[in-house]
Amino acid sequence: MDGLNSRRLITKIYERYSDDVLRYFLKYTGSQCLAEPMAQAEDMRQDLFVKLMDYEDIIVDETAKSFVFTIAHRMIIDHARHLQFVRRSMKAMADSETDRFWQDSETLECKQIRELEIKKMHTLPQRMAQVYEMTRFQGLSSQEIADRIHISKRTVEYHLLMSRKEVRSSLRMAINS
Repeated sequence: MDGLNSRRLITKIYERYSDDVLRYFLKYTGSQCLAEPMAQAEDMRQDLFVKLMDYEDIIVDETAKSFVFTIAHRMIIDHARHLQFVRRSMKAMADSETDRFWQDSETLECKQIRELEIKKMHTLPQRMAQVYEMTRFQGLSSQEIADRIHISKRTVEYHLLMSRKEVRSSLRMAINS
């Protein structure tokens, strides 16, 4: 088919299927809760007929409708994938900004709380403070602490219970005041 006849065929296809294609895209864009579903559907319709020009040499009138709607369907799939990618990217960006916010706010508040915690820890009896520090700041288990400082695991657990109770009480009073 020569260039002039293929352009006429695309014009004819546009005139014949333009409204159907618009309704097809509008059904999709309306279900996506987009801000401007009609504008989005019109843009997609325009893009479809521009893409159709790339295939002008192979379009035949008998299969034009199925060809047009195959392209439209693929455009919807591509658009949905794009939206999904954008949503995931926005969520990741929001999550990283939230993390950054908490890291920034943590620095001041957590430092103050940690300072209070350490201050209180130093007022505890020596063995109790030692057990608390080894658990809280070194991440050791009760058994590991018992093995290191040569006391029973049960004694470690008692010191831990009492030290946590004291520190928690002290922090609660400091935060509430």
